[in-house]
Amino acid sequence: MYSYVYDAFLAERRYARELAEIETRLTDLGMAGRIDRLGPLRHPRELLRDAVRKGARTIVVVGNDDTVRKVVEVFPDFSVAFGIIPVGAPNRIAQFLGIPNGLAACDVLSARIVESVDLGKINKKYFLAAVTIPNGNLTISCEDLFRVTPVSGGTVSVCNLMDPEQAQTCNPQDGVFDLYVRPSRGISTFFRHASWRGARTSILPLRRIVVSSASPEPCTVFVDGDRLEETSFTIEVAPEKLRVVTGRGRKFSAHYRQASR
Repeated sequence: MYSYVYDAFLAERRYARELAEIETRLTDLGMAGRIDRLGPLRHPRELLRDAVRKGARTIVVVGNDDTVRKVVEVFPDFSVAFGIIPVGAPNRIAQFLGIPNGLAACDVLSARIVESVDLGKINKKYFLAAVTIPNGNLTISCEDLFRVTPVSGGTVSVCNLMDPEQAQTCNPQDGVFDLYVRPSRGISTFFRHASWRGARTSILPLRRIVVSSASPEPCTVFVDGDRLEETSFTIEVAPEKLRVVTGRGRKFSAHYRQASR
């Protein structure tokens, strides 16, 4: 049984025709189902809980990247498959999963190519794509092996599905993050007691990092584009945490699992 979660912005008149076409196509495919709408008083966890109680086995997000982010934050609490019908913009996450925009996504959903992929977890929230950490007065501890401190406009990206800076694909089935360290005029990195200073982008495979503010002020990170502020963030891999419907045009190799690092 399918259940559909529409983002609140889809109530705008300009989306009415596209949604009607999508709903007709889903009916033709035998995939019509319950429709719920996100809103200020409708938290995603509540919607998902109700849908699962009423028998949903696949929950499909209808909306854009921000819609996906809001639902993925709580989705692993429920043992159902995850699908996307991209409507609106941006839809980079759907693109990387091989899912076309709008009506064509219905046929991808019908083909039901389901892959188990990793999620990231930042404190108590899950994410699918990446965390971006701008320069600031903070330190990033990487598996207690070394520390990274962004300076002079440098950024750090913790990527699970894709690198938001370069739109480069990461493999969400390898059990690790790709940590991209991008200096502007240099970045200071401390390997235990030795120090290194580089001017190139570095890519490191990691399972866990801790981001800590070096002052009483909170540090800022962007989780799939959403801004969060805390004095400390723990970011770790949650292997094979999401069963997601993908298209044949997905930008990662299917059924890949790294045996060891």
